[in-house]
This record gives sequence, structure tokens and C-alpha cells, in this order.
Amino acid sequence: MGRMLVVGSVGFLSVICMACYREATIADCQLIIDRMAELGLREHAKSLDPESVKKKQAEFRKELEGTMKIECIGRRISEATMTCVRNADTQAKLNACLR
Repeated sequence: MGRMLVVGSVGFLSVICMACYREATIADCQLIIDRMAELGLREHAKSLDPESVKKKQAEFRKELEGTMKIECIGRRISEATMTCVRNADTQAKLNACLR
């Protein structure tokens, strides 16, 4: 009886753990790049208008498109990591999310 409980618990925990991570999608990777661009602009620019942010994000996406496909899409990522990316307010905090 005790052995079945342990085996059942391990199986249950394995299922929960598998749900913790998923493969990063194109949208996930684009969000990461967009946040990098936005936070980089905020830290280095005196004024930040929405049009400049959109332009820089488009430049980053184009510049990092090949790298994104190789190094981001399909990698294991958790929802906690993506929440951290969304909430980061500095590049240092964003980098910490991705470690």
C-alpha cells in the first residue's frame, strides 16, 4: 500500500512538473525581443514616444529574427518566466528573468 502511494505521488508530481514548462512560441520570443527594445529605449532615451518604441521593436525583430529561431523558439520556458518578462521594468530585471 505504501509503495503504491509513493509511485502514485511520483507520477502525479511528474505530470505537474511537465505542466510547469512548455516550448516557447514565436509570440513568446517576440514578446521577449519587444521588451528588450522597450526597456533599452527607456534606459537610454530622455523621451520615449510610442512611435519610437514600435520602430525600435520592429528593428530588433528583424535584426534578431534568425537568432530567435535558433535560440528561442521551441526552448523550454515557464509561464512564471513569461510573467517575469512582462513585469520587468529594467533590462537587468529582464535578463534575470531569462537566466
